[in-house]
Amino acid sequence: MSTIQSVDPPAEAAAVAEQYYRRSRALTYLVGIIVVGSITLSFFLLPFLQWLLSAIIIFLGFRFPLFVTGGQTKLTTDKPPETVRAEFESSTPPVLPFYWGLANQIESTDSGGRYVIKYLRGLRSLEMAVECQPTSDDAADFRLVVTAGDSPWGSYQITITETDESDSSTRTTIDIDVEADRRFGLRRLPQQLMSNSYRPTAIEAQGYDVVAFESGISVRW
Repeated sequence: MSTIQSVDPPAEAAAVAEQYYRRSRALTYLVGIIVVGSITLSFFLLPFLQWLLSAIIIFLGFRFPLFVTGGQTKLTTDKPPETVRAEFESSTPPVLPFYWGLANQIESTDSGGRYVIKYLRGLRSLEMAVECQPTSDDAADFRLVVTAGDSPWGSYQITITETDESDSSTRTTIDIDVEADRRFGLRRLPQQLMSNSYRPTAIEAQGYDVVAFESGISVRW
């Protein structure tokens, strides 16, 4: 029988996620105002049919889900490998602070966690889940699969190794390969770009050093 229990997220990382959310929303609104202003201004400068065509193109380009993200991250920590694995297999994996850090409700499940994120002042909500799964090859130790509702959102291939340091101490290295399934439009692009500045800080707040962080955006038709 599966068990579900409510949990509290790491406070410092959640604070970073909330700061990112506030600033990214402000940036998104600013971009929206600029787009609406551009369409309004072009109404007075272009013939009606040209204005209508340009307005439709801008609107579709702003909304059409065209972009996906991906990348690699390398972390190190003094925590032993078994502790690191337990944290990554928990309901609040260190690599997902912008999911559980913004959730109004976090539940721990047998295979990971479930998050309820409310928006529009609580009028709407999004339910997300993360599940720890074994991999079919030796490319990674395990993977985290994130879904939103019934739709795939992204996956994280996790490899954990213990390395010897020159002073006879040991450190744990975590290699993460990220592949997103969710596509987004131009209106979400500022949020994605801003997240690259905040995500390493949120991870480091949980006791990990970010050695490398590469995040790319590509077009997927």
